[in-house]
Amino acid sequence: MSDTKRILIMGLGSPHGDDQAGWLTVRRIADRCDQRADIVVRTAVIPMDLLDWLDDIDILHVCDACQRMPSNDRYHRIDWKSRQGSTVRNDNHPSVISAGREMNLLTQRRGSHDFGLVEVLALAEATCGLPEFVTIWAIEGSGFQPGDEISEVTRTAAVDCADKLLTELQADQCMKNP
Repeated sequence: MSDTKRILIMGLGSPHGDDQAGWLTVRRIADRCDQRADIVVRTAVIPMDLLDWLDDIDILHVCDACQRMPSNDRYHRIDWKSRQGSTVRNDNHPSVISAGREMNLLTQRRGSHDFGLVEVLALAEATCGLPEFVTIWAIEGSGFQPGDEISEVTRTAAVDCADKLLTELQADQCMKNP
């Protein structure tokens, strides 16, 4: 039996402005991880798609756009298991975001008949289908209207977020293969 963990990296988004951030992030990751059999990269428009992709997944990373917050950070790393706590790890520097603000980053709904990311993760958790390790990468944006282009600030944040996630994946790989 192999001790290699299967990793799913999912980008949520739409073609509307800064909502492309999750897709852009995972495209960059896919371009650099195409030789890694342990990594599956997918894109989705609706969070519910995730439920179909969780079989045999040990680690989940979800990349999604979120509303801008009054901070200098343009992306946030949120450990799902710590969502009930009071802190969120931030990749750019140590900082604290309240649990309430953390959930506000993630509660975008895309339609009246659609579950948001938080609801989908909670559903997967309740039905024993959620991997033990779940990380959400929330990339800040401000323009989400149809016809909008992704802003340069959000594009840069998505690239930076992808690079940070790639660094984590490479560090994990080195730890497994000394």
